[in-house]
Amino acid sequence: MTKEMKAKLEPHQELLSAEEYEMCLNASRDITEHPDLREAMTAGANEVSFFWRDPTTGVPCKGRADRVKARCIWDLKSIANRDDYPIETVAGLNMKKYRYDIQAVHYLTGLALALKTGQVFNGGTAAHRALIEQVKTSIMNDDFSYIIIFLEKSEYAEVWGAQLSPENNMLSEADDVRRAAIEKYKAMFEHHGLERWPQTWRLREWHKEDIGDRGWH
Repeated sequence: MTKEMKAKLEPHQELLSAEEYEMCLNASRDITEHPDLREAMTAGANEVSFFWRDPTTGVPCKGRADRVKARCIWDLKSIANRDDYPIETVAGLNMKKYRYDIQAVHYLTGLALALKTGQVFNGGTAAHRALIEQVKTSIMNDDFSYIIIFLEKSEYAEVWGAQLSPENNMLSEADDVRRAAIEKYKAMFEHHGLERWPQTWRLREWHKEDIGDRGWH
């Protein structure tokens, strides 16, 4: 039965399990009913791609935002909560682990540069062109932010969100890491090209404190 249903799907369609479908319904309800998140899924443009060159190194960069609106980028992150922590705790742990702050500053910086000198692909309709002009104005006035919605991957699909604005010092610290990574990439690529890059770690004595305390008790 599943094979037969999959065979009838259009290229843009995907067959969801009952659990996945229930999760989508619950997440949609929680987002649309929340006073700060309910406009996240309205207006704007989905899956906006943008390309630019880093002005310092010339390295080509790209971004693909889940949704771009007149004053922000919305990003949806699914998270697992196996230990039943408060969702904001799990969101913070995922933020640190995957460095979403670096992605945020990379996308905010990149979209601004792409609108000036690069390319932005947003559907090409009159509504989308008008949206891009609004985005330009917001970015010029430092009124453009990055908003993350964390979605718990479970039947209940609890949601939680946070905002990163231009004046947030978390972004400036993340930008230092981002810039260093791009510069390192350029140096390694210029030296090694498409060949496999060498290992940079060296053998040393391994101590308990190097591993951390988790799991020892």
